Amino acid sequence: MTGEEFLFARRILRRKWLPRDVVDRCLSERRSKAGRERDVPLWDLLVERKLLTPAQARQIQLDTGDAEARPAVPGIEVLEAIEQDALGARHRSRRLKDNRPVEVRIVPPPLAANAAYRRRFLADGAALAALGARPGLVRVLGTGELGEALYRISEPADGQTAADLLLEADMLDEGTCLTLAAQAAELLALLQAKRISHGGIE
Repeated sequence: MTGEEFLFARRILRRKWLPRDVVDRCLSERRSKAGRERDVPLWDLLVERKLLTPAQARQIQLDTGDAEARPAVPGIEVLEAIEQDALGARHRSRRLKDNRPVEVRIVPPPLAANAAYRRRFLADGAALAALGARPGLVRVLGTGELGEALYRISEPADGQTAADLLLEADMLDEGTCLTLAAQAAELLALLQAKRISHGGIE
């Protein structure tokens, strides 16, 4: 039984997704089975019992917790984590001065501690913000340091990706493929000219 599981249970109760007695029973079962064969973590146990869906369990694991524990990005209200990957977590957020929806990526200290990566992240963020709004490019609104961590504020990535189009159409026609390839090549050329390292091309 880990501290992370207790925090997971607290988040379930805060969201009022399950009654306290149900959560308490599952916690008691976890304590009794801790260290035994097939030691299933709390989130998997709740999914197995069909008390949570896999998507709900994942959402709670990504949750940043109580408001006071969320990243304190200047001028931003961080609402909830929406994705976790090798570069840290992306958070659905709100810009306080105009109530504008934004996304904030938080790069955690272990990665941000690399001096070369830190310099590149900050330089790329400033260069991307200077580009402004461009078709096919998520607009960056700001980048900075948050203690030992790093952050980047951007507009929400609401457009369709090439993968989305494939899922909808199953197969793309030649004209669409050529258009997508041309758009990607144009953006890559722009980033290369500005010496900006790119992330995913979607």
